[in-house]
Amino acid sequence: MFKDDNLHQAMLEFLGKKENEMITSDELEKIDILSLRNKDIEFIDGLEDCINLEVLDLTGNRIEHIHPLEKLTKLTKLRLSRNALQSIEPLKDLQRLSNLDISHNEVFPLDLRRLKDLDNLEVLNINSTNVSHIDKLDKLDKLRELHGGVRSDNFDLSVYSELKNLEELHLPKMWLYDICKLQGLRKLRVLDISGNLFHDISVLEDFDSLEELNLSNNKYLHDISLLAKCKNLKSLQLNNCKLMNIDALEGLTKLENLNLEYCEIKDLSPIRNLTNLVRLDLGKNRITDISILEKLRKIENLTIDHTYLTDLSFLKDFDCIHELDFHNNMILDITPLAECTHLRVLDASNNWFSDLTPVKDLVDLQALKIANNKVESLEPLKNLTELRILDIYNNVVEDLTPLQNMMKLIRLRADHNSIMDLAPIQNLTNLVSLTLKANYITDLEPLIGMNKLYELRLDSNPLENMEQLEKMQYYEKFTY
Repeated sequence: MFKDDNLHQAMLEFLGKKENEMITSDELEKIDILSLRNKDIEFIDGLEDCINLEVLDLTGNRIEHIHPLEKLTKLTKLRLSRNALQSIEPLKDLQRLSNLDISHNEVFPLDLRRLKDLDNLEVLNINSTNVSHIDKLDKLDKLRELHGGVRSDNFDLSVYSELKNLEELHLPKMWLYDICKLQGLRKLRVLDISGNLFHDISVLEDFDSLEELNLSNNKYLHDISLLAKCKNLKSLQLNNCKLMNIDALEGLTKLENLNLEYCEIKDLSPIRNLTNLVRLDLGKNRITDISILEKLRKIENLTIDHTYLTDLSFLKDFDCIHELDFHNNMILDITPLAECTHLRVLDASNNWFSDLTPVKDLVDLQALKIANNKVESLEPLKNLTELRILDIYNNVVEDLTPLQNMMKLIRLRADHNSIMDLAPIQNLTNLVSLTLKANYITDLEPLIGMNKLYELRLDSNPLENMEQLEKMQYYEKFTY
């Protein structure tokens, strides 16, 4: 029934059958949703008998020919991403298709002109696909979402300009020097043109419906003054752009998500009144006055790493904050963190503080990173029993006793400390990763019961007997 052994095996698994059991036509006809991702399938002969399939996912295989699909006329959603397709001709009569993904087919150049026959398409993904011909897409009147970052030597952006009903367009990393041909797409709500080379964004000034815009990773984009007219923006990505200033953002009061990482900005005053911000990334900028953020009290996720930060007092009224990252700064005192009682994720690595007392009541914390500080005592952490991830790399910790009740901990990084005794953590049997390089550990017996331990690093310790761990399941992966 199936030419490909891997396909046959995958179908047996899907149907819950044993090796020697037959697969019947009746069983195949009953399947309406089928996922065969990453099964190393080359030939799909036999799938034509799944005549009632509506959703099929063949992502991540080695498929070149798809002619067995031409009879599956009930298909509405089809994923063929990351294969080696030679032609999409067999899809031309699948009139019910509304969602098609043929992205990342890079081996053979595809002729996409037959897409014009699929006039019920609403979502199309052709990102990173090697294309020989792409035109006549204007027939796709129902297309509302297009991931169109193709690979083509003769691509012309005007091929998308007639898709007047598009609401979402993604064109990342296409080396575009000019985006003026997008001017007719006035219904766009979401536009991703990141990783390109244009400098003129005047085409955007009439995009009144834009809510999400990604202009990131463009070293030629310096002037964003025209964004002042995009009043409906809720999400804006400008990271890795060398901006002259961010004055244009001052009136974008609907913004909820703003990324300004590595934009070479110093003055934050234009965003002081963006009080609807929920997510803000200011990392890798030399910010002169961080207190401007004091009004932005709806922020739930804040990243301010590598900003020459010395003071956290602006956080005192940040009641909503759930995730905070201020690694690689110059913080001596973390007292203001005591007010951030809803924190779940905190990265305070690479600073200068020694006292963890302010975090003692942050009982919702699930991930805490304090690597490369001057911490001696973990006592303030003893009640943080929701922690899953803890990183105390390169501090001066001797005693792990405060961790003894952290039963949910799955990753502990404690290299380069002064730890001698592992007995306090012997009951942390959910640990998957434990790194303890460069300590003073001799006895490994407390680790014997950690059956889930997949990664264990003990290099540069005065170990007495590694044989104690030889019966552990992943012993061969351990380093010492």
